[in-house]
Amino acid sequence: MHKPCLSVGNYECDPGADVVDLMLDTGVDPTHPLLAGRLLPGKDFVDDDTDPAEVPSLQPGAYGHGTHVAGTMAAYDNTAAVVGMAPGAPVYGVKVLA
Repeated sequence: MHKPCLSVGNYECDPGADVVDLMLDTGVDPTHPLLAGRLLPGKDFVDDDTDPAEVPSLQPGAYGHGTHVAGTMAAYDNTAAVVGMAPGAPVYGVKVLA
């Protein structure tokens, strides 16, 4: 569903219906409710497989970062939480950081 976006000055932002996002980070949580229906098949270059899901890490702050980035890009507008910059855009999760 194409939803209108907020206007900024004389410009209207693109809700993302015509773009595809590529997220290169620590992976993405495929069960996150704000990303439901937005995630496309991805790639995990850390483990060399096709599952870019985030896993807990011993490195402080690493777990959840990729999901946060994906949400900033494309979390859908559910009127109860944050909305991504392009809420209509699908996201390819690509895990390149452990």
